[in-house]
Amino acid sequence: MRDSTHTTVCHWKGTAHYYDIVVDGSTGTNLGWYYPTPHSAAANIKDHVAFYPQVRIEQD
Repeated sequence: MRDSTHTTVCHWKGTAHYYDIVVDGSTGTNLGWYYPTPHSAAANIKDHVAFYPQVRIEQD
């Protein structure tokens, strides 16, 4: 994953920052997001990353 410059704002969660996902030279843009400093109402999402459904995470 690499940092994207894209951000969005949710009135109760705060500002979301995004990740691009790079696999085997192909880039999926803004497929993961997180809230580095969520508002207090959403404090439980700090240090978590969410992904769009098309992202599949596998472990070896």
